[in-house]
Amino acid sequence: MKSPASWLAIGFGVGLVVGLNVAGLWPQIPVHATATHGQENFAICTGNVEDDLEAVYMLDYVTGDIKACVLSINTRTFQTFYSYNVSKDFGSIKNPKYLIVTGSADLRRGVGVPIAGAVIYVAEMTSGQLACYGLPWVPGRSGMNAPIQGTFLPLHLIKFRNAAIRGADG
Repeated sequence: MKSPASWLAIGFGVGLVVGLNVAGLWPQIPVHATATHGQENFAICTGNVEDDLEAVYMLDYVTGDIKACVLSINTRTFQTFYSYNVSKDFGSIKNPKYLIVTGSADLRRGVGVPIAGAVIYVAEMTSGQLACYGLPWVPGRSGMNAPIQGTFLPLHLIKFRNAAIRGADG
């Protein structure tokens, strides 16, 4: 059996840890999360463009149009918009089946166009191809109070499956 002093010490230790966490003094581990969701003909996901700011990406499965928008930190409205059609990158496919997800990418600065902190991966399942896209992004852009239009930057395309899916185009 533990003595009352032992219980007091345990209680003090637990209380100290809880108190430091509540007060915000305990070392914090930053957590970054992105979200992806799709329905019949549409998918949506999020990804960082810079610290504490993200874009929302939307992919229309029917048209192959991918769009992104970013909130202005000043106006709290969407002021930066991007669009691109991914279907041209995968070739002519009658009934494409897309998947989309974002990933972190701290690509080298100073090499070509600066890219946002996330890249967008689009897979086309019937052709077995995967494309990676970036958003041209200049840090601080979200502070501008004027609408900005841009396009996605295709980074790379690979084939991840060599066998054709029978009946996928029919």
